[in-house]
Amino acid sequence: MIGSESGQSTKKFTFLTIITIALGISSALSLYWIYKLPKESINVEKMKISPILYTDKEKYNVGDPIRLGVVLSNEETTRLEVVRVEYNLTIFETEQKIYETNIRYEFGRPIIIEPNSTYWIPTGQSWNQRDLLNRQVPEGRYLLVLTLLPYNQTASKIVVINNDQ
Repeated sequence: MIGSESGQSTKKFTFLTIITIALGISSALSLYWIYKLPKESINVEKMKISPILYTDKEKYNVGDPIRLGVVLSNEETTRLEVVRVEYNLTIFETEQKIYETNIRYEFGRPIIIEPNSTYWIPTGQSWNQRDLLNRQVPEGRYLLVLTLLPYNQTASKIVVINNDQ
C-alpha cells in the first residue's frame, strides 16, 4: 500500500510540473506577442514629442520645496508607446548653473499617448532650493530647464525665491 501511494504522489507531482511548465510557456508566448519589439528601429530624436514643465507656484519663500510636474505632449499623427521617461533637470541663476540632476521614471507597462494628446508623468519630483554643494540658494530668479532624453527636447520655467518670512 505504501508503494502504491508513493507512485500516485509521483504521478500527481509529474502532472502538476507539466501543467506549470505549459502555463509558463504560454504566458511567455502571450507576453512576447503583446509586447513584441518593432521590426524597424525608430529614430526617437526625430519624433515630435515635447515636454512641458510645471511648478506648483511661481513665487516661493526661501527654503520652500519647489514641486515640479512633467507633461509629455505627443505631436505625432500616430499614438506613442512610452515605457520610460528620462530627463535632465538643470537650474540656473542668471547664466550660472547651480544644480543639475538626472531623473528616470519607469512605467510598469507601456503608456499610450494618443496623437495630439498629453500625459502627466507622476514623478513627485521637487527641488529643495539647494545648489550642487547642498547650500541654500539666495533669493532671486531661477531658470529651471528640463531636457527630455533621448529626444533632446527642452522645456523651461522661471521661479522667484523671496525672503518674505
